[in-house]
Amino acid sequence: MRLSWSAIWFPGLVCAVAVLLTTYGLGLYIRFFSARNLYGAIGTLLALQLWTCANAVALFGCAELSKQMVSARLSHEED
Repeated sequence: MRLSWSAIWFPGLVCAVAVLLTTYGLGLYIRFFSARNLYGAIGTLLALQLWTCANAVALFGCAELSKQMVSARLSHEED
């Protein structure tokens, strides 16, 4: 089974936008809150963990969305 771009472009776009937004948010946090004191440095580590978790959720969520779209397309073609 070959995947077509029309079945997976939307989940790929959603994933890319989600990663860009979380990366932008992490950059803003680091720019404004990380260098203040020790708590800022600890908070940066927590923000980095949150960023990693959010990107993992976006990646796996978009992979699931892609799987559902492909299976829906295949079931539609069989009918």
